[in-house]
Amino acid sequence: MTKRIPAWLISIMGALFVLIAIVINTTFSPSLNNKIQEKEKEREKLSKEITSLWESHMLADSRDKNADIFLGLLFIANNQDKEDKAALDFLLNKIGYNLKGAILAMRAATGDTSIEDDLPPQEIQQLLYEIKKERDLKAYVSLKKLVDKLRLASGNTINDVNKQREELDEELRELKNQEEVLRMLHITLNILGLSLLLLKDLPIWKH
Repeated sequence: MTKRIPAWLISIMGALFVLIAIVINTTFSPSLNNKIQEKEKEREKLSKEITSLWESHMLADSRDKNADIFLGLLFIANNQDKEDKAALDFLLNKIGYNLKGAILAMRAATGDTSIEDDLPPQEIQQLLYEIKKERDLKAYVSLKKLVDKLRLASGNTINDVNKQREELDEELRELKNQEEVLRMLHITLNILGLSLLLLKDLPIWKH
């Protein structure tokens, strides 16, 4: 003799599945989605920071190379038979201008990273003065060393921020995988629950 599973029991099972699907869709999924949005905003902020650091770094490199070019022109001008004071002053000013720009841009590219044997602003200004007014190329060497130290610190800063973004990307992948699992679970439970509710009176429940 076959027995039939009561329709009311099937209805309860179906309603339970639908209820769980609703809870997932209204509680767990929104919470997870909020976390994803927060992480994506954080990632966007890091990406902008990396772009800004790189732009400052590249600008500093450009100014540093310009300073080297003007230094080469200065050597050529110094080897002329007749000294052109105006030309020399122009080149020295350009060297100082580009070195100062390189230092400022490279500092912007270091973020909060500090460097050893950093030079205070007053000393930097004094060295720039010695280049422009006293034609002291030892000051040029000192400032070039500072630019090189800042370049290294800048590279470390960019690498650190990039590492943070990579770690964040991994978190985002994990959260999005969880979101996909919840989405599939919600769909499956909804289909199963509604199917039970619609098919509760069919003879398939006899055993």
